[in-house]
Amino acid sequence: MTQALPPAGPGATGTARAEDAPAGGVWREAFQVERRGIDVRAGLAGAVASCTPLALGVAIGEEEIGVIACFGGLNAALGVPRGVLRERVGWGAGAALACCLSVAVATAVQDSVAASIAAAFGVIGLAAFLRTFGPNGGLTGFVIGAIFVITNGISAGSLDVGERVLWFGLGSL
Repeated sequence: MTQALPPAGPGATGTARAEDAPAGGVWREAFQVERRGIDVRAGLAGAVASCTPLALGVAIGEEEIGVIACFGGLNAALGVPRGVLRERVGWGAGAALACCLSVAVATAVQDSVAASIAAAFGVIGLAAFLRTFGPNGGLTGFVIGAIFVITNGISAGSLDVGERVLWFGLGSL
């Protein structure tokens, strides 16, 4: 059995689309809607999880703590997939632990551009392999990489690596 190939060469015609390219499938999968409609409960839970730590930090005059704990809450809101409780707990706990490691690395290399670039390739490259576990793995990998980039780009201020990871982890609860 032979496979038909698209026309090639100068003047060739065909109906090539961006979605047909190898990267197009990844692009389509990344933005695929799992469930249509607005999930008000999930939206409110995510808002509370991310805004409460920020509001508390600002209220007590500890903005740096509020911001990093807010990202922990955002991680919890984004890194926990829909599904049965066992999957939610597993993926949520895995995302929280991996993101704590991501925050630690991002904070440790923050003062060096070269180290930040090398660490970004390592952390994001490893996180990308989670796609092999399907949509939940892809989402978790995205969250890990995003948290690295965000925390690497925002100054840790007076917080050291351990303090920043602690407050992020507490925000993830």
